[in-house]
Amino acid sequence: VYTKRPELTQASPTLYDKPLYYSGRSARKMCYTVPTKKSFCTVQLKFAELEDAAPGERPMDIRINGVCVRENFDARAAVEDYFPMTADLRFADIAAVDGAVTVEILSKGRLPAVLRAIEID
Repeated sequence: VYTKRPELTQASPTLYDKPLYYSGRSARKMCYTVPTKKSFCTVQLKFAELEDAAPGERPMDIRINGVCVRENFDARAAVEDYFPMTADLRFADIAAVDGAVTVEILSKGRLPAVLRAIEID
């Protein structure tokens, strides 16, 4: 049964980013290694709960280059009463390892983790 997704009312940093949030990957474990020419990067991860999971159903641990940068992150809980709204995480001064940055997301809840986009600058 197809259910229409809710329209995002707010997005980070602007509503111009809305198209980024309407697709994404969902899995119990995701790992992305992104090449970069920079020694230090800013990693931005974009999340949006569009399936209306309740807070606590989709927590995840986030690791960058093997270091846990956020434990039990729950995008739905992060936006509280502002559903549907995006929840972005930004991590500055991430050192590239062998010319790349590795982002790993591990689902810890009943539902798999959902990642909408990764931006590395």
